[in-house]
Amino acid sequence: MARKKGKKGSGSKDDRNDWHRFNKFKEENEKLRKEVSKLRKLVDSVLVDRLQKKQDRVDNNESAIEPVCERCGNTDLVSIPISRPDGKFEIITCKSCNHRSPLKKIKEPKPE
Repeated sequence: MARKKGKKGSGSKDDRNDWHRFNKFKEENEKLRKEVSKLRKLVDSVLVDRLQKKQDRVDNNESAIEPVCERCGNTDLVSIPISRPDGKFEIITCKSCNHRSPLKKIKEPKPE
């Protein structure tokens, strides 16, 4: 009589391959968990740095969001104030690509 495959204690080659694959997946899963943990710590540190920069900007009475060049995405911008008879204006230029923003009127606080 022929034995059925998959019976307990048979020790077939398929069972060994299954355990080998299981152990391989288990090791890979552990490596991925460690990598995810490292990446989470890295993201948390970056977020903390961004929040700290944002808070520093708010404390210095600047806009909370750091201005970025529309063309190249650089944050190294220069504001050039312009006084005209109809008010104060500014042009923002990028130091890296020399891109200029359109002329914007500066809103002055209303005296109380």
